[in-house]
Formats: sequence, C-alpha cells, structure tokens
Amino acid sequence: MIVVAAIIHLAAWEVLKYPTARPTAKTSRLPAHPLAASVPTRPPEPTLEPEPHHDILPRADLEEVRARQRALIGPAALGWVDANHKFARIPLDQAIDMAVSNGLPTSLPATQPSTQPFMPPASAIHGPGGKP
Repeated sequence: MIVVAAIIHLAAWEVLKYPTARPTAKTSRLPAHPLAASVPTRPPEPTLEPEPHHDILPRADLEEVRARQRALIGPAALGWVDANHKFARIPLDQAIDMAVSNGLPTSLPATQPSTQPFMPPASAIHGPGGKP
C-alpha cells in the first residue's frame, strides 16, 4: 500500500510540475500583438482598488482611524450628535460617572407588564386585514 501511495504522489508531482515548466517555451514562440504597446497597463482614474504604492502605510492608516475613534469618546468628545439638539455626546469617563451616580434604568415604560390578558391582533386570528 505504501508503494502505491508513493507512485500516486510521484505521478501527482509530475502532473503539477508540468504546466509550470512549459509556459515560457510556448510564450516565447508567440509574436507580440501590434496594439500591445499602445494599450495602457492600468485603467484610467478613478480606480476602485488602491494603488500598490499607497502613500500611507497600513499601520499609520489604522492609527489615524483609532485616533478619530478615541476623539469621539475621549475628554474632548463634547458635542451634539443631531441637528435638533436632542442627543449630546459626552466623554466616556463622564458617562460612567453619571451612570454610577444616577443608576441605570431598571425597566423601560414600554416593557412594563400589562394588567390585561394578552389578546393577539385581529390579523393573527383572521388573516391579513382582519378578515376571516
């Protein structure tokens, strides 16, 4: 059984090695296309993929993103979230102190238990539109 496995592995090795050894011989015999020199190698701008020679290193880019995120929760995070001035952004430490001093809500008004028995809506009993 070991001999058969060795033969199969050698055959697979030769099959996988064959395509990589041949392309240089085939491509050298093919003539160059006459329009190949006039066609640009890169697509015109704007491209969707970043350039290989990206100016900002990934680590520096990540640090920039983290700095922006820290600014949203850090000491300088005071500001309004919406234009109607209903929601404000406060620093994380201040929010934790407020939660400790005021306490967290135990339950919201919408989650209070009802005193009436549960009745499914008419659409659940009869179908869409409440019609039988």
